[in-house]
Amino acid sequence: MEMTEQIGKAGEKQIGAGSSSTLNLSPNALRVLEKRYLAKNQEGKVIEAPDALFRRVARNIAEADKQYDPNANLGAVEEEFYDLMASLRFLPNSPTLMNAGRDLQQLSACFVLPVEDSIWSRSSTRSNRRRSFTRPAAGPAFRFPVFVPKTTSSAPPAVSRPDRSPS
Repeated sequence: MEMTEQIGKAGEKQIGAGSSSTLNLSPNALRVLEKRYLAKNQEGKVIEAPDALFRRVARNIAEADKQYDPNANLGAVEEEFYDLMASLRFLPNSPTLMNAGRDLQQLSACFVLPVEDSIWSRSSTRSNRRRSFTRPAAGPAFRFPVFVPKTTSSAPPAVSRPDRSPS
């Protein structure tokens, strides 16, 4: 289904494939969509219908299948993802709703950075964190493997309490 342009109530051009009346959205859900997720023009007026939001996200998510299968039926994948969102059986996270199919294309809110057991790794992770997390609404998470002393050949020793002697 191609996106169409519609003229909204106030004469604003709206991008959409339908209206929110075909979706089962509460008045509160519509307010949240308008405030946070729907595309806006330079003046901050909403120019995207909820149906078009779901279509934009579904189309963008379906595009990823091309990387794994050049013969993938992207239209079918888009329809399946759209139906899941339109029926409210599944809604992706906020960054996906906000950014899929747009210039920023940031679909995650948290990025996991590995930290290996070396001074070099810790230093480069700090540096990568500073470079990577200048994006809006994103935060780093760190994956710390179990740090094992070089003299130990297996799992680290159990943690002992200072007030008790090992048994």
